[in-house]
Amino acid sequence: MMIKFEYLTDPFEIKGGLQALVIENKPLYRRVTETFHNDTAGDLFVLSENFIPIDMKKSICYIGDIFDLSYSDRKLITKLSVELEQTANEILFSEILSVTEKLNIIGERLSYEFDFDVSYNDTVSTGDIIKLLSFKPRLDADSALENTVRFMKIWRKYLGVKLFVSSGLCRCFTHDELSALHRELSAEDIRVLDIDSIISNDTKPDNLYIIDKDLCEVIDK
Repeated sequence: MMIKFEYLTDPFEIKGGLQALVIENKPLYRRVTETFHNDTAGDLFVLSENFIPIDMKKSICYIGDIFDLSYSDRKLITKLSVELEQTANEILFSEILSVTEKLNIIGERLSYEFDFDVSYNDTVSTGDIIKLLSFKPRLDADSALENTVRFMKIWRKYLGVKLFVSSGLCRCFTHDELSALHRELSAEDIRVLDIDSIISNDTKPDNLYIIDKDLCEVIDK
């Protein structure tokens, strides 16, 4: 996978693991992060596979704050619900049947006892039960690092995310933590591009691309 940034001469390859783009020019850094936040990064970047541009809106997940990861995306919840429904039908068929029978008994009894005529849904499906239980991934790992990796794995599996773009991720972890993160991301072939305006030598990732305050480019691999 390659990414072309308007302010870099050449496109660079995005491999599994952690890459960093440091933009020391604050107005440009602000503009770049705003485009990812507003889902308009295609104004400045081109993402491609095998020299063919791909839709950035469908391929990128932007993480503005690793301490505020959210699983509330409607498409994600729908994908999870479909898979949970399939699993329930495969391994919990008798239990699901028992629950639907009990729900129909409750519906019939309530409609009989209520002061006014009411109707109810007597064809409750497995999907209805899954929706009632409000399943969502848990964010209770022992560390922010584990939660971040879990988040990326889930979004890639269920929404087909090809590239995660973060802001300030490298500043949140030590060099040893970033090394561990890079190894796990590489093993899982998860691609991450962290964008920041500064970077510490203590937490510098392996692949680093820099645009300085004068908009000159420096490439440190």
